[in-house]
Amino acid sequence: MTMTKYSEGQIKKLQHVIEFFEQLNLSNTDDKYEKLFTYLSKFIKFEHGTLFFFNKSTNKLDKFVSTGKTVDLIDEIYFKFGYGLSGWNAKKKRMLLLNNLKTLNNNRDVEICSFLSLPIISEMNLVGVLNLSHSKENAFSLKKIKLLEMMMPLLASFITKECPESRKDI
Repeated sequence: MTMTKYSEGQIKKLQHVIEFFEQLNLSNTDDKYEKLFTYLSKFIKFEHGTLFFFNKSTNKLDKFVSTGKTVDLIDEIYFKFGYGLSGWNAKKKRMLLLNNLKTLNNNRDVEICSFLSLPIISEMNLVGVLNLSHSKENAFSLKKIKLLEMMMPLLASFITKECPESRKDI
């Protein structure tokens, strides 16, 4: 088994992330979802973000919360777990990074030149999908994505707490 080595700076950031999610999970305020996206934007710059959760009752993704416009691509195509690349990503359970999409913006009300879709996995089970977009090409670096991936288990815990439908046994 290969162990990932993290720098001292990454470990400090991760400690800060853990503290933030602990506070977020204890929060009962209506602005906690806005705080979530604001916090994520400190690690990776984006203009629009959408968080989907996997609804075990319907066996598909449902939109949980967005900042800016709802972000997805090819949302007219249905995959096993839902429409768009979110549905595709839910099935494949792997990161999808499209950093140069200037030709796909002709019919959109939002300019998307960079698109990132991250599956949110807990104990090998799909919990949700996080989509982020930016109007700038190459907006998402692999270094920043790695930091974001470190947050996914904490985000999975947050979604499970906030979305009872994500916890139902099939």
